[in-house]
Amino acid sequence: MTDTTSNPQADTARASELGAVARFLKATEIDTRMLGMIGALLLIWVALHVISSLRLGVNPLDFDSRTFLTPRNLWNLSVQTSAVAIMACGMVLVIVMRNIDLSVGSAEGLIGMVMGFAQVHFLVRFV
Repeated sequence: MTDTTSNPQADTARASELGAVARFLKATEIDTRMLGMIGALLLIWVALHVISSLRLGVNPLDFDSRTFLTPRNLWNLSVQTSAVAIMACGMVLVIVMRNIDLSVGSAEGLIGMVMGFAQVHFLVRFV
């Protein structure tokens, strides 16, 4: 068995070949796939805002209370997404433990329906 050591000069040379953005991403350990997903989410939000503005006949640069990108709508999206995220975490654990069967999918559907009903009927009205 041999031990290999890294050459600091070679590491410095490789780091200098990278661009400034690549060095920043490598130093902060930011996953570029996550940045792509965040960019896609922002693109979808902007597209939905423009489409809702055009359908209402409002200027897309005016953040009217009836368009998509309003603080109230983003709050509603975050509240509704949290329930789905909690269920998704549970599904990931079940899949990782290899204990998945057909009853898990039907239970997820039932729980999703109950959560939707609860959010519509029991969520505080001023939220």
